[in-house]
Amino acid sequence: VNTSGGNISIAGNITSTGRDEIVSLSDGTGNGTITLGGTVTSGDITLIGDSGISIAGDITSNKDGAAGAIAFTGPVTLTGDVIVTADDHTDSTITFNSTSTVNASSSGGQSLTLDTDAGAIAMQGAIGGSTALNALTVNNDGAGTIEITNIGTSSAAGVTGATAIGNTNTGTLTLDGTVYTTTAGQTYTAASGQNIDITNTSGTTFTTTNTAVAFNTSGVDLNNNGTTTINTGTGAGAVTFDGALESNGGNNDLLVITSGAGDVTFTGTVGATNPLG
Repeated sequence: VNTSGGNISIAGNITSTGRDEIVSLSDGTGNGTITLGGTVTSGDITLIGDSGISIAGDITSNKDGAAGAIAFTGPVTLTGDVIVTADDHTDSTITFNSTSTVNASSSGGQSLTLDTDAGAIAMQGAIGGSTALNALTVNNDGAGTIEITNIGTSSAAGVTGATAIGNTNTGTLTLDGTVYTTTAGQTYTAASGQNIDITNTSGTTFTTTNTAVAFNTSGVDLNNNGTTTINTGTGAGAVTFDGALESNGGNNDLLVITSGAGDVTFTGTVGATNPLG
């Protein structure tokens, strides 16, 4: 469906008859919106709503003969707790393009869960930049790469509840934004090795409200040639690095941690190969 600028509204569920079908809803070159009141299940799913995409139910790619893809373009608003799943084929992917910010319809009211097998997940727009989500879970069991650009703003939380990104099988977890602000704790997990990369050259800040920030299993590479700041408040918000902490060389990658009454734990080496600046 291409409306050339018109709005699209579907109250019920969308279900394909097979596993290789395509659902494509687009406002074309215009500024239309997409409003989905139910679930969507198909092989490939493309949603383009330049003025907004409203989602109430789960989005599922059931393609299994070849890799499927779920892709969003345009700002996304969650009107229900939404699970986006693309794991029927090993390489199926989920992409929120750079214009696809993700916000709840009421502050702390809705949650988002993303799941693939070995396919990449990319969230290139800010999460909860205007209205905070209740919880965020990204691939708690798959091996695909993950990209998360921003959570919240420098002054407001993007998620009020738990934020859990990745798992012990995650190939590479790239944090290429400047802010990751939540109320509750943040957990970032990837496979053993140096598989968590912090890359924004303007510097990156992780902020919670007296709750923990943990980088689990994998080591962390500071690849931003700038300052990475972690601030868990004045309470018992611990900061944990399970693996080695490295820079990309050049003696210009800085780390500043404020944890109040919380412990700071480095399980692995710090700067053994490339020292911090």
